[in-house]
Amino acid sequence: MEHKNPLQYSSDEIGELLRLWRNYKGLSIENLAEMSKVSTGTISKIERGISNGNKYEVLIEVLELNSNAINTITAVFNQIATKLDRIDTVIDSGNTKSALSLLKDIEKDIYPGTYLYLKGSCFLVDKDFNKAKHFFEKSIEKATPFEMNIKAVSYNELSRCEYLQNDLDKALHYIIKAEANLSRRGPKQYYHYTVPINKAIYLDKLGHFTEAANIVNKLWSSNTKEIQPIDMLLNLYELKIGLCSNSAQYQQAIQISLEGIELARINYQYNRLFELWTTLGNVYFKMGKWAEAEDCFITALSLENKVTQRILTPVYVELCTLYMKKNCLNEAKQWIEKAIKVSQKEKDLFRLSKALLASGNLLLCMNDLDKAIDKYREAEEIAKSWGYSHVEFDVIMKIAEAYRLRGNFEDTRLFHLYTERLLDLQLEFRSKEVIPCEYIDSSF
Repeated sequence: MEHKNPLQYSSDEIGELLRLWRNYKGLSIENLAEMSKVSTGTISKIERGISNGNKYEVLIEVLELNSNAINTITAVFNQIATKLDRIDTVIDSGNTKSALSLLKDIEKDIYPGTYLYLKGSCFLVDKDFNKAKHFFEKSIEKATPFEMNIKAVSYNELSRCEYLQNDLDKALHYIIKAEANLSRRGPKQYYHYTVPINKAIYLDKLGHFTEAANIVNKLWSSNTKEIQPIDMLLNLYELKIGLCSNSAQYQQAIQISLEGIELARINYQYNRLFELWTTLGNVYFKMGKWAEAEDCFITALSLENKVTQRILTPVYVELCTLYMKKNCLNEAKQWIEKAIKVSQKEKDLFRLSKALLASGNLLLCMNDLDKAIDKYREAEEIAKSWGYSHVEFDVIMKIAEAYRLRGNFEDTRLFHLYTERLLDLQLEFRSKEVIPCEYIDSSF
């Protein structure tokens, strides 16, 4: 907390200082009203940062809120801040039970927003999303003017809750709010990188590729060495590789992949290392270098026991598609079954929709049109329900193809219905400036 003359603080900050000093002296609002002859309503408004003329000065004088008092408050702030930092570290270790126990002994009125944010973080680690969201929302509501960036951080965590629960639209909604509440003052400055990178991830998955690309390129053109924490920097690497790969800048994609892999390896970032090897494999696959692609995917799988289960699905899908290309259909079937099983277990609907699409492609390749259509319809239902419109576009393209191949009278009618839906989606994309994603493999 900065040390200034009381009247040099903003109205929000003066109100908070008055509240803290009043509590420190053991006075109620009613006690202070009696001492100052200022009404309880006015005091309440002042403490909430609502301007009220020269009444500030009356309360400052009555409470003797001078530089010595502010020094005392600052000492209390620093003591509580150290305890909260310690609890944050305990949460990072995964010991949420101990963290919640430590929070019981904290004076919650000093940093109420941070206190509530840490409670939410405990429940997020434990995947109790409803409780986590409750405390993050309370953190935003209760954060004081001296808790710089805590609102932005809580909005970011709300976005993560929604992302992990498959609602990308809500995740994007909250990350935009996080962006609006970021301040260049105060702690947690690294969120100036975390927030836009998360925003780019959500935009990319929702099919807003141009907007996502603009964020990625802007961050990439800055000094990437400043980007912290390391896992966020590695997420940026993965996004940049995807951009280069999608624009056929394969050599640049390979170079960035290898840089990211080395950075992830020396920092023991196994999740990011797994994803970067998978992404590099995808680059080689697009280049038609199947042996190199397979080597990358197998290298990623060597880390299978060191990473979170949620991120395994993409490499299984990639291996399925690779073995389809090589006409090794039994191997392809084994990998896609694993992909579907993991994404179902992890309740990762976005990746499940992609896995079901790949499964349909495999069945179509095997000329099992009925089962292929069933898989596509499952993928369609998920994509449509959760707003994964660019995945829905790919799925509908394949459903239309399957109906055309099966070719009975009813299928002809359905083929026309689905081609109309494709047109509707194209118009929707155009109105929202969304680009349909590249088909997983339209040849199957």
